[in-house]
Amino acid sequence: MRWTDLHAKMLKRAFERVLGKPADGSVAFVRCLTPDVILALSADPIFAPAGWRVWRVADSEDKVTRTIRADRAVEMRETKAEALVLLVDTTKAGAGMDGIYSAAREVDEASLFREALRLARNEVTAQLSRKHREYVEQAVKTARAFGRRFIVSLWTEFDFVCQVAASRVHPGEYLYLLGMWPVLESNNSNDGAEIDVSRIFVDRLLGAPVSGLTPARRIETLRLLDPSDDQIRDLEGFLRTAATKALLPALAELADKRNLWVNALRVEGAADVIQSIELLSWRTNTGRIAKWSGLTEESEADAPVLILNPDADKTSDYSKLEVKWRPRPEHLEKGAAEYRITIQTDMDEELASKEVTHSGGKEEKCRFSNDDFSTLSEDALISAKVIVSVLGNDLVERQESEEFVVRFGQPAQHEHGGVGKKVRTFSEGLIELDSRDAVSALSLSVAELPTDSKGFVLLRTPQRGKSYRVFRPPLIDEIEKQWIERSGPVGRWRVRVRASGVRAAEPEFVAFERTGNVPCC
Repeated sequence: MRWTDLHAKMLKRAFERVLGKPADGSVAFVRCLTPDVILALSADPIFAPAGWRVWRVADSEDKVTRTIRADRAVEMRETKAEALVLLVDTTKAGAGMDGIYSAAREVDEASLFREALRLARNEVTAQLSRKHREYVEQAVKTARAFGRRFIVSLWTEFDFVCQVAASRVHPGEYLYLLGMWPVLESNNSNDGAEIDVSRIFVDRLLGAPVSGLTPARRIETLRLLDPSDDQIRDLEGFLRTAATKALLPALAELADKRNLWVNALRVEGAADVIQSIELLSWRTNTGRIAKWSGLTEESEADAPVLILNPDADKTSDYSKLEVKWRPRPEHLEKGAAEYRITIQTDMDEELASKEVTHSGGKEEKCRFSNDDFSTLSEDALISAKVIVSVLGNDLVERQESEEFVVRFGQPAQHEHGGVGKKVRTFSEGLIELDSRDAVSALSLSVAELPTDSKGFVLLRTPQRGKSYRVFRPPLIDEIEKQWIERSGPVGRWRVRVRASGVRAAEPEFVAFERTGNVPCC
């Protein structure tokens, strides 16, 4: 870690905002920071939140680094003198801190870095520009959706932003801190395309699927545009060294190898070949959702739904979401383009993404399954859309799908419904009959109506071609049966549901109680 004055300055201001004005005897502690960060903070005189005395709690005492032992920290708390901020090194502080943990205020990670990141991003804008800040935010968002290969912690994000602001350089130079390939500054107007190419470099050169390939074969998959012999030689040497290291230490070695950065190494652009892409609709000619999409249509008026079975890992009942598109012109050769398929929420948050190499067919496709949504909680109910774009090429307009809903639950069973025209109420259908007498006779003769496999109540009339069906929700059907079994008492039903709207319990009948003599008329 390269510590800068900006790290201490931003954290100082963040602590001041989180803790507020100090009072005598106040004690706050933080234990979410790693030992190296704790030591750097305590040794840096810049880190001195106004009105608070800072101490690092470890297994020794050192005035230079403002370090004390746990027993001394407990003694300070009991004296209730000056306000204290304790930076707890959890690997060295020991069990003597339990009394402070239970009685003092903890500065949690989310609150601390919410303020620290906001301040650091503002510093990027002040030291560089708004465009550089947007680049930083896009890089973090892309890294967090990086196939879960590398987890971007709040500290990692904060460190990245501080390094950029402190050095006053293009953010691409520090992408290796996020587990991505460094990018050399260029005049490219599409910064997002550069970040996508950075992901491709890591995928093709250091990803698990290519670990069995030789360095030369990995480099071939990149389809580099006119690389020099020195660049190829240096890149092969780097890959041999990186094979024995973890991802972050390996990428850190690229910091002083600018000839291997993105833009110094360019990939063959698809702009000279591919002209456009056409996203295929999930709907058929009749407007219904196609089976190949993996979506279900719960209501004609609502958006289609991707239902994820929460027990798929036990039952192997995995859901799928399939996307298809046509590239133009046809008959592009295999590998002529790289596509990025992203599932994005209505709040522009990336849920999942994949990169696909052009296969050479008339239609390209990509599938997502339950594993791609493993970060979602079971009560999630999210509106999303699919975006298909060409990596490294901003000349081809990206394509967006219609919105759909992602939720957990049991996939619907595909069964055939009954025959008849769907109406909201039977009265809508009965007015189509030829005579009023036919309606009257039908209303007197019908006792109990049948129900088809999809939950539609069927009404068949003597008139040819005049049969109707009305949907009866399963909950209403269940309540009706319970009510009949109870001999029709007056009351109401209640049922508990999850945040997604899925039922979590059986309906419960609550009878109305008479509180006095109420006249019947």
